[in-house]
Amino acid sequence: MISNEEVQKLARLARLSLKSEEEASLVQDLNSILNYVGELAQVDVPALSTELPAANVMRVDTNPHDAGEYTNELLAAAPKSHDGFVEVKAILGDSTS
Repeated sequence: MISNEEVQKLARLARLSLKSEEEASLVQDLNSILNYVGELAQVDVPALSTELPAANVMRVDTNPHDAGEYTNELLAAAPKSHDGFVEVKAILGDSTS
C-alpha cells in the first residue's frame, strides 16, 4: 500500500505541487495499479516451447550483387536526387528558423 506520506515525498522529488484532493486520488490510483500488478504476478503462464529453432531462419543470399551496381538506375528513377542521394520532402522542421 502507498501512503499519503509516500505520495508527498514523490511529489517533492518530482517538484510537483499537489492539492489534498489530488494527493488522495493519486494514493487511490497507485494502490489500484499495484494491486493489479500483484494479481498479474500470480497468473501462471506456461513457459514457451523450447522446440523453436534457435538458429537464424533467414535464407542464405546465394547470389548477391556488387554494391553500387544499381545505384545509377535507382537514382535515375527517383523524382529528385542530389550528390548520389535520393532527395525527399523534409519531415522535420528546421530548428534555425
